[in-house]
Amino acid sequence: MARRNNNNCWQPGEYRKELSELAETFLGSIADVTSDWLFFNAVINDETFQSNSMYDILIIALFCVCAASTIFAIVVLVSSVMVLLGRMSASTFNIILAAEALVADVPDFVVTYLVEAARGDGISEFGVLTLATSAYNIVQDTLLACRLEDMTTVTRRRRSGDEEEGRYADLKAQHHEKLRKVKAKYKEKLRRAQTEKYNGYDSDEGSM
Repeated sequence: MARRNNNNCWQPGEYRKELSELAETFLGSIADVTSDWLFFNAVINDETFQSNSMYDILIIALFCVCAASTIFAIVVLVSSVMVLLGRMSASTFNIILAAEALVADVPDFVVTYLVEAARGDGISEFGVLTLATSAYNIVQDTLLACRLEDMTTVTRRRRSGDEEEGRYADLKAQHHEKLRKVKAKYKEKLRRAQTEKYNGYDSDEGSM
């Protein structure tokens, strides 16, 4: 598994680097999911906040954010495996990372802020943890997307160079084949000329 398929193949060193970065991204998603559910649990068990007029709406919104984070964590895990196996391109994986940031991480920021503002006790420990993991996840996804795109560009350039070398080798082989045929024809003509010359000598000697 040191290489991917011909369309997206990594060198062994690139494969290890990619594996490390994908694992880091997945762990970041897991940390984000864990902090989201811890914050959700803390909020629903806050008896003071339950009397707030915005409680029901914010709880539903917070639950949707937690569910989205969980779903995307699973999607990122499956997609990471597919990228390593060469079943998914870097561009497709980048779209998934962007969707995770827009659908899960950014709303997580907004909902967490609204919940903490509605509670009126400042930002709680779980709130800080949720905001921190979401921010880390966004930064990590962005960096990984840029790195994968750079690696894909390098791979395409390398593959283009290999194709150019292959075409040059084919042209060189065709040139050598033409030279071989020309030499073969020349040798054949020379052999026939010598044969005819010797046959002419034999005829002259016979007539004498």
